[in-house]
Amino acid sequence: MSTHIFVSIIIVNYKTPLLTIACIESIFENIGSYGFEVIVVDNASGDNSTNLIKQHFGNTIKLIQSSENLGFGRANNLGVQNSCGDYLFFLNSDTIVKNDPFKYFIPFYESTSDVGAIGCYLLDGSGMYTLSGGKTYSAKKYLKIAFNGLIRRKSPVEVPYSEYLVSADYIIGADLFIKNDLFHKVGGFNPKIFMYFEDVELCERIRDLGKVNYILPGPKIIHLVKSSSTSQFSRVYNTASLMFCLRQKMTPLHFRLFQLMYFILKSPLLLKFHNLVHEYQYLSTIYNYKKYLVH
Repeated sequence: MSTHIFVSIIIVNYKTPLLTIACIESIFENIGSYGFEVIVVDNASGDNSTNLIKQHFGNTIKLIQSSENLGFGRANNLGVQNSCGDYLFFLNSDTIVKNDPFKYFIPFYESTSDVGAIGCYLLDGSGMYTLSGGKTYSAKKYLKIAFNGLIRRKSPVEVPYSEYLVSADYIIGADLFIKNDLFHKVGGFNPKIFMYFEDVELCERIRDLGKVNYILPGPKIIHLVKSSSTSQFSRVYNTASLMFCLRQKMTPLHFRLFQLMYFILKSPLLLKFHNLVHEYQYLSTIYNYKKYLVH
């Protein structure tokens, strides 16, 4: 493997030391085409995470311990501040690398003039295709999703699996690969977003520069999508981040109309009497989204 650090692989750990260790082990087992460094940012886990990770890897990785939980985007920004690679590869702690993605990513990046961020077709734990990217946020898109939920119709996958290269509005942050200088040029992940939609918002700014984001066939990465993705924390912060992102694109009047229509479509959740407090908190986030932003 080359001694030049072509890629800084950045992983955020928050109370998932065993997943993080498995992820890093898969990196060292499968990547050898280009030189790389592994940077782990521990998001103030408050458990035994850092000790376990140190015991396994010692000085073969950079381990950064944050004194506070920075959320996903800001923790990755901290990792970038300590990176020295030509490229950045943001990788979730709940991923497993099954082959060498850099054999595909770097030649494509260096031969394609308009490329912004790239990723691959992610697989879930059973080997089925899972979310890898899609269309950016819009009022129309999320009103349609809310309506489909109301009538119990599942929304279709935005970017279905293909054996070919495809463009996408955004690449999911679980495996986002980008040139280091481009990441700095667009300003990194938005520090106001604590969690969720930071990858979509970043890719939106990349597209504003005239760049194209791509999903490549070839790399094999498993994303062990967490069951916690349906937790109350996830629902609230997901909604808050969505509202923040949409507000940036809409006039105040159009945004207020969207909030009202979105609330109406979601309001039947209040009929779940056994979860009334949770549902009220979730729905109130539509209007109180600023409470969950980083100030």
